[in-house]
Amino acid sequence: MLIRRREEEEQPMELNMTPMIDVIFQLLIFFMCSLHFKSLEGKLVSYLPKDRGLQESPVDLPPVEIRIRLTYDAGTRKSTCRVGDRVMRDRDETAATVKKWLEEFRARLGPETKVPVKIQADKLVPFQEVVTASDACQEAGVVPEYELPSGD
Repeated sequence: MLIRRREEEEQPMELNMTPMIDVIFQLLIFFMCSLHFKSLEGKLVSYLPKDRGLQESPVDLPPVEIRIRLTYDAGTRKSTCRVGDRVMRDRDETAATVKKWLEEFRARLGPETKVPVKIQADKLVPFQEVVTASDACQEAGVVPEYELPSGD
């Protein structure tokens, strides 16, 4: 009889792990469903004065930009470069005008103001004219943006 008891005692006890795994998965699902992430998007933590700044600006200023317009006249077969309303004769004049306008805008709005320079060319303008206008902008110290012409 003693031999039988020893054999029974030596056999390890078998644990059923299925209920424990089920409970762990249920807890995991519960915590995943009840978790709320802290939303920081769109919030700016700052200390602003409460008595000023609530009224809207009376003057709505348009965005500051320099526009270079390249047009082509099919009758004369010549292209024209305009910076604002002024007609430019060559690349040096275009670069000087862009540089002067950049300095004026930055003097009024601050040296860190980003002033975009946009080049808009008609479809028939030779590509060399666009490259010349781009070179004039880079000579003035800015990298131009390009716009497709409106219409057609």
